[in-house]
Amino acid sequence: MDEAVDLSALDPARDTKRWDRMIASVAARALAARRRRMTVSHQLLLWARPSLAVAAAAALAVWAGALVGGQDAASHSADPAIQLAQWAQEGEAPEPSKVLRVLGGTDELE
Repeated sequence: MDEAVDLSALDPARDTKRWDRMIASVAARALAARRRRMTVSHQLLLWARPSLAVAAAAALAVWAGALVGGQDAASHSADPAIQLAQWAQEGEAPEPSKVLRVLGGTDELE
């Protein structure tokens, strides 16, 4: 019952020429596939989905934070970016100390 099974017929290296051709073929296909994938456009395509997922998750987190924090449209008037945009739109050049206050910095100059 403990007879050894002869598996030598399954050995692909028995026919050395065929084996070498098979190895060369696999290596050539692997190199060709790698060269195809290393283009800039393919790399950008690979990164597009994860980047969009991270951006969507960040947007969702900000939206959820604003929802939980109870911010509404009226509270956005105190937003530094909106204040700076209003100054830029009106052509106003505020004092540096005013800009620092809006940006949340300390006003040690006064």
